[in-house]
Amino acid sequence: MLGGVLGGERFIDTGLLLVSELVTNAVVHGSSRDNRVLLELSADPVRLRIEVHDARGDRAPILRGADRDDESGRGLILVKSLSAQWGCCPREGIGKIVWCGIAPAPACGEGAA
Repeated sequence: MLGGVLGGERFIDTGLLLVSELVTNAVVHGSSRDNRVLLELSADPVRLRIEVHDARGDRAPILRGADRDDESGRGLILVKSLSAQWGCCPREGIGKIVWCGIAPAPACGEGAA
C-alpha cells in the first residue's frame, strides 16, 4: 500500500501504525450505523498525509490519558507522538476528517551520529 508510492517505504512503519489507530477510532467512535469510513493517503518525498473520514461530525476525537491497566485510550497519544501534526476538521456534507502528517523515517545511514 504505502511502499509503492513515491518512496513510500520510508513511511511504512509509522504510517501503518497511524492508519490502524485512526481507522480503528473512526469505526469504534465516529462511524454511523453503516460503519463506513474513508481512508485517503497522499505522499510526496517529505510527507505522508493520512486522512480518515467518518459520518459523525458531532464526536471530535479527544486526546486523553490512559492508566497503566487500561486496555484502550492510547491511540491518539500515539498519533500525537508519532506525527508532525494532526487535527480534525469538518467534512463537506456530514461528518469529520481526522488527519495527521508524518515525515519519512531516515534511510539507512541517515541521521547516524
